[in-house]
Parts: sequence; structure tokens; C-alpha cells
Amino acid sequence: MAQSSGQEFDYDAMQDPGDELSYLLPRPETFSEKMVRKTKENPFVLIGALATGGVLTYGIYTMTSSNPKRSQQLMRLRILTQGFTVFAMVAGVFYNAYTKKPKPVRR
Repeated sequence: MAQSSGQEFDYDAMQDPGDELSYLLPRPETFSEKMVRKTKENPFVLIGALATGGVLTYGIYTMTSSNPKRSQQLMRLRILTQGFTVFAMVAGVFYNAYTKKPKPVRR
């Protein structure tokens, strides 16, 4: 049996060996950082989504205010803004696919 020197080993003070190289690993994005990055890459998607939400909200308001003609016009406009948003998403995907160069594969 080994003799004890009276000192206990401090596990909390021991560092993880991977801590020395942790700066090499990518840090995961937070939700807000990802939203900012995606908005910078394709701002028309955010504009289209906000326009769609605004038209939808105003259309629902006019439904309750007994103006059926205006409500119908706004629902048609909502379809157009949704189409714009989908077009912006697809255009952004194609734009990013053709402008960004792929990273070389390391072997």
C-alpha cells in the first residue's frame, strides 16, 4: 500500500488537454449571429417575410372591419409577397452557389 503525503489531488485545477488547442475549433453560432449572417447574405428574404407579415396582418384587420373588397385585395397581395419571398430565397441560393468558391478538400 502506498503512503499518503497528506495532500489530496485537486481535480478541479487540472486542465483538459484539449483546452490548449480549443482556439483551432470553430465556435458554434448563436441564433442571433446566424440570423445576422443570413440577412447579410440575402436581405430580400427578410424584406419579403416582413412584407408578407404586414400585408397578412392588415388583411386580417380589414376582414374584421367589414370591408370585404379591400380584404380580398390584400389577400391577393399577400400571395404576391409570398411569391416574392420564395423567389428571393431561390435566387439567394443560386447566387451563393455560383459566387462562393468551395473549400479545397484536405487529405
